[in-house]
Amino acid sequence: MGRWPDAETRLNEGLDRRIRCFGEGGKSVPLDGRSIRAAFDWLISEVGLHPSLVEPPSFAVRVYHYWQSQDPPEAPLLGSFFLEDLAAARRRVVEGSTPGNLRRYLGMGRPKTRKNVLADDAVIAAAVAPARFPAGRWPAAGRHPLVLLQQGAVNLAMSDLEGVDLFPVNGPPGTGKTTLLRDMVAALVVRRAEAMCAFDDPGKAFSESGYRPRIRNATVPVHRVDPRLRGFEMLVASSNNKAVENVSRELPSLKAIASDATGLRYFKTVADGISGDVEAWGLVAAVLGNASNRFAFREAMWADPDKGLRAYLAEAVGNPQ
Repeated sequence: MGRWPDAETRLNEGLDRRIRCFGEGGKSVPLDGRSIRAAFDWLISEVGLHPSLVEPPSFAVRVYHYWQSQDPPEAPLLGSFFLEDLAAARRRVVEGSTPGNLRRYLGMGRPKTRKNVLADDAVIAAAVAPARFPAGRWPAAGRHPLVLLQQGAVNLAMSDLEGVDLFPVNGPPGTGKTTLLRDMVAALVVRRAEAMCAFDDPGKAFSESGYRPRIRNATVPVHRVDPRLRGFEMLVASSNNKAVENVSRELPSLKAIASDATGLRYFKTVADGISGDVEAWGLVAAVLGNASNRFAFREAMWADPDKGLRAYLAEAVGNPQ
């Protein structure tokens, strides 16, 4: 032990040389698993320990999570289910076949000019000009309108700007991004209603597909929906399952709309059956995703003999249920 100070210095220096790596220009490169293992084996050999007396290297990932957050922590990147997507994106970049939206997301295709909505009053004034407002908006509880930047984001996103396929909206938690999404839903519902009004006869919105599957003792024709009625769907996706479920559950909730919006009801009985304990105003969104959620949705929305849409439609065409 008297010679330990000298030995410690030598071991530290040797270990440092093995784990501190440099690349071109003398820049440090990230430490990888192979270097860690090589340094570990060297250290065990230098100290002269038998392999049965040591444990191989391991690591842990510390994730900082806000203590008052209602959502569960996000999965660590190394255990994430979107690693395959990241690998696919990397492969497309290496091959030079990167799609336009991915190029924009990665910052590879930077815009020629940038406009600061916080510094340039003319930019935000153009975004909230009356002509840009969608025809419909969400009847929020208390009838509170969107704030200036929220409304500007909705207006620009719904303006079908030429050459804009990806429209990002950034904001910390609690700044109203979900509230903004509700107005997007309202705008799309109104657009779809306008498309439906273009048909003088509802039957003209459907055409024969030629597909006639047999269901029980009957042969049921399947029809195609007119292309003008398609394209209004919305898919809510995230790396945080709980966040997606919260958005999908809140949209149909009766608490999400103003108390004086009593005329706003859309397949309410069916929606109540899907939402369970939460009273709904309409069949506008559902929690899907995994197989269990999709099965539960189908059973409640379609197959339920008392509140399902199948029984609802059968009653509507004159077949008592």
